[in-house]
Formats: sequence, C-alpha cells, structure tokens
Amino acid sequence: GFFFSTGDIYEEAAHHNAIFVGRDEDGVPRYAHQRGTAGNFRLDVKGSDKAFNFCYRGEGERLFVFEAPIDLLSFLSIRRQRQMCIRDRALMRFLSDRPNIKTVYLCLDSDKAGNDACSRLVELMPEGLTVHRLIPLFKDWNEVQTRRGEITDGKYLREAVYGLKEPPQEETVEIIRMS
Repeated sequence: GFFFSTGDIYEEAAHHNAIFVGRDEDGVPRYAHQRGTAGNFRLDVKGSDKAFNFCYRGEGERLFVFEAPIDLLSFLSIRRQRQMCIRDRALMRFLSDRPNIKTVYLCLDSDKAGNDACSRLVELMPEGLTVHRLIPLFKDWNEVQTRRGEITDGKYLREAVYGLKEPPQEETVEIIRMS
C-alpha cells in the first residue's frame, strides 16, 4: 500500500503491467521498470537511468539489496525492515549519497547468478562497510513468501554470512642490510 500511495508502483493502463518507479534524492522519477502481471515480460522504460532504481529510502545505517522489486516486496512482508535498494549502479549511487550507511545486507537469489552478483558487489563496496549475505531458504525471497506456510520453524534464511569489507593490507617488506 505504501508504494502505491507514493506512486512508486502503479498499473500501466494499456497492458496492465506493474510499473516500478525509481526516484532521485529529490523525489523526481528517473527510472521505471515494467513487469508483466502474466508471463515473464520485463522492460526498462526508454530513457530510464539505472542509477536511480526502485527502492525504499529510510534514515537508518543499514541497507538491504535485492535483485528484483518483487523480492524486496516479499522480504518486506516477511520482515518489516527499513532501507532497501536494487542493482549495482543504484547501489553505488545510493551509498555515495548516504555516507551514514554502515552495514549492507546482500539479499540476492540463492543461485549461481545471485552468488556471482554477491561476489562482484563485495568487490565494489567502499572500505569499512560491514557486508552480510542473507541467503533465502528457497531460490528467492518471493518463493520464501509464497511458501512460508511450509516453514514450520520460522527460519526463512538458509544461511547468513557475515563479514567486513576491510581496507587492503599493505605488504610489508623487510629489508636486511648486509655489511
């Protein structure tokens, strides 16, 4: 309901696609993605700037990153969190605009593409951030949401991997002087 009330999600009239809107820090729409409500249709609207992807901007020090808007929405319905964002360019833009972020949670799909993306994103992260990987119990957060009746122990994470993006260590070279 929140995203509908802000106009960040709406239904496209001609084909009834769901539209996900990404805005800049001033609230100006800069990105739009169409997603079919039936089938696998997906399309970024022409002229969209992927540095401003669909997201929820909170005021906290934590950022949760997802592969797709539907995974963000599913995760929100499972757990009520605050700061969310999607995609590499949008992530880097978001982090540069928000120096208060201290912790990043990579909530990408539990598959090869999600694993590869996590490895790539960790390399892009600025030094000093704490970076965590939250791996969904099933393939993605939408599947966790739709199958949550099967989760009897309340644990929707398969695994949580914790770490810190530390600055590279300088090599120390010992010089021995021979007389």
